Amino acid sequence: MINQGNGYQLKQHPIAELENIRDSHFSLESTIIDGKQKIDGFNPQWNVFELKASFKIESTNQVFGINLAENDSTNQRLIIGYDAATSNLFIDRRKAGTVNFNQAFATKMYAPVKMPADSILDLQIFMDQSSVEVFANDYQTVMTALVFTKPTTTGISVFSEGGPVEMQGFEAWKMNSIWGITPDQLPNVIIEKEHKSEGYLYPNPMRTGDKLEFRTVEPVWMDNGILELTDLSGRKIYNQSISQTYVSEIQIADLPEKLAKGNYILKLKSNKFCLVNKLQIL
Repeated sequence: MINQGNGYQLKQHPIAELENIRDSHFSLESTIIDGKQKIDGFNPQWNVFELKASFKIESTNQVFGINLAENDSTNQRLIIGYDAATSNLFIDRRKAGTVNFNQAFATKMYAPVKMPADSILDLQIFMDQSSVEVFANDYQTVMTALVFTKPTTTGISVFSEGGPVEMQGFEAWKMNSIWGITPDQLPNVIIEKEHKSEGYLYPNPMRTGDKLEFRTVEPVWMDNGILELTDLSGRKIYNQSISQTYVSEIQIADLPEKLAKGNYILKLKSNKFCLVNKLQIL
């Protein structure tokens, strides 16, 4: 708790034990960012890492920050930014992987962050396979969001709009799994394949009483297939045989009643079809 003269405020720090799962370290010296600049040299195999960056605010017209899970060819990115004109920190997940399962999910979220007295904004960011957490302004502001980025979309860049900004420091660490899993040990469901059929799950997230259905771009017949669910560590949780039906006619009942609340990887596959997506149970 701190008291800055206008009442007490809670400061939230990441637990120190997270430093124990840091892997290789990467850093950049101070540099001027004007437009967008790719971070070369830090190339995580999956979206599991920690970042620290500090920016010197030069003008109230500036908007600057960091793009995560970025792929320019598909216009995918998770944006962590700061708008100096409004003194707002924001997380923009509108183009961050899978967002079309619910019209309310594709959002841009804000938190007020008063411009520091020294005009230097410090950010510490933890990214994992299904969430992002952002600490700012000497840990006085914390934002967190659920995200369903594509695991193999791992580009990172920094940006500035409305004039150049000085990035006074940038540090990054790849992070190890607390379960001892490495990217190459994850199930093939997270590896993007050429010619993978397009489709999505509905509803997603699921709640008690919901039936899971599937939507595909074109009609797909499944002769002999299987539905598999794993948790995010790759442990198989559920499987069911699917045969002699169109994918759009499949309905799976009682999943929210059978599974614990949380996030899962779902794979619906046959010898000619493979649909992979994340499923959330509320």
